[in-house]
Amino acid sequence: MRDTAYLPPAVSYPFSRPRVLARAALAVALLGLGVLLLWLAAQPVRPGPWILGLGTWLVSAVLALTWWRGTGSGAFAWGGSDGWWITAGGRAREHCLSPRVCLDLQSSLLLRVERQGGASEWLWLEQGLLPQRWPSLRRALAADRAARGRA
Repeated sequence: MRDTAYLPPAVSYPFSRPRVLARAALAVALLGLGVLLLWLAAQPVRPGPWILGLGTWLVSAVLALTWWRGTGSGAFAWGGSDGWWITAGGRAREHCLSPRVCLDLQSSLLLRVERQGGASEWLWLEQGLLPQRWPSLRRALAADRAARGRA
């Protein structure tokens, strides 16, 4: 049983499609296209490599865009003694296990959240979405991590 005397108050924080991931994917796609065009320019003019190269690049770019658009939005909530909850993609509110902070950039967090059924999900939380609640969210994550360390 957790000691709830020092747990921070409940907080809910929104998440959405990560813009930083979209920018990174766009940069990689443009870099890949540039390299592909340089390689194709060095080849003798034959339709096979052009079709294969540009077709592969296009399929990769469309798959990356589709994956990014599939990352949903929702809310990630700390319920105090109730633990963590997640609502995403039109699903009902689900209880989830303690999140694991995988990357902390102070104004952004990459979390790995495991749902009750065992499925895991990655969340990218940005301070700019709701700056007034950011300190409360960080306190809740730190308190939960400390409580797990004592358990």
